[in-house]
Amino acid sequence: RSDDQMWQPWFQAAGLAGVPEPRRGVLYQDSSNLLQATLDGQGIAMVRRSIASHELATGRLVRLFEIDAPSAASYWFVCPPPLWASARVQAFRAWLMEEVASFRAQLTARP
Repeated sequence: RSDDQMWQPWFQAAGLAGVPEPRRGVLYQDSSNLLQATLDGQGIAMVRRSIASHELATGRLVRLFEIDAPSAASYWFVCPPPLWASARVQAFRAWLMEEVASFRAQLTARP
C-alpha cells in the first residue's frame, strides 16, 4: 500500500463509500517501489494507470477491476520567469504537451 490516498476515491467509484483504507502491511513512499513489489508477487497494488501502463500493456500485470477513480495528483510545468519566453523552454513545453496528449490518447484507447 502507499500513502497516496487513492483508496477512498476508488472505494467511492466502486460504490463502497465508507470502507476504511487499508492500515496493515508495508507502506511504500514511492509508487515505483510499490509497483515493483507487485511485480515481484508481494501482493496487489492501487497505482495510477500512468505508472503501470507499460506493465499492463505487456501483460506483466492485469487490472483487477474496470473501475477508474479521479486522482488528486497534479503535475506542473515550472521555470524561472526570465526563461519562460526562451525558444528552448517553449520547444520543450510544446514537445511535453504533445507527449502528454499522445499518452492520454493511449490511455483512453485501452481495450
